Amino acid sequence: AVSGGGPPLKIHETRGNLSPSSSPVNAASTTGPGQATVAQYASIVAKQRAGIGKNLDDMMSSNCDWTMPGSVDTRPGYKTCAIQVFTINLKAHSLQMVLQGAQNPEGPASIGAPPDEIKSLVTDTITAARTLESESDKANPCTAPGASADCVTILFDFARAMTAMQAQFAAWSPYGG
Repeated sequence: AVSGGGPPLKIHETRGNLSPSSSPVNAASTTGPGQATVAQYASIVAKQRAGIGKNLDDMMSSNCDWTMPGSVDTRPGYKTCAIQVFTINLKAHSLQMVLQGAQNPEGPASIGAPPDEIKSLVTDTITAARTLESESDKANPCTAPGASADCVTILFDFARAMTAMQAQFAAWSPYGG
């Protein structure tokens, strides 16, 4: 702690804005009480997109064929596409949890409610991530040799969920997310 005879300094969200304060600073109140900024949510999505987006791009490439149960990798001997089904599941779950945690006023990662301008975009992104997680759960067994013919529909639904997640990320582009 720095001693100086006055109240402790609180660091505001804008780093160059240091001022003495005796009350806690609520950086999330920049757009209203309990409300975060568009930039804060766009930043969260951009960070999550960096991880999950690479997986989506790889999985939607010609290296993966989601119409072939039991043999989704188009390159003989490779298991990359099958492994990424599991990876994308974890990342989709993480995206949901981070966005939900940002809105939870009781949570340690809370930044406040999303502004009205992006409220439906945040909700739609959580829904797309939840759907991707659910569809990847179903698709995982369909990537193994001997998968049933029912897996054609399951893999199609999984591919559709990946496309929907990519569309959600694209919807964030105007906001920098």
